[in-house]
Amino acid sequence: MLRFIADAGLGKRDARNNPEKAQPGKKAIERAKEKAAKAEAAAAE
Repeated sequence: MLRFIADAGLGKRDARNNPEKAQPGKKAIERAKEKAAKAEAAAAE
């Protein structure tokens, strides 16, 4: 609602900041670690 008021020029809306929203989830982190481990093992051969 505040966004519509700000768009109409009637009020001010503070910018939002949620840096954790951009972080990958737990499963994605696990998959990335597994992929890195496989790549490291393949490079060692």
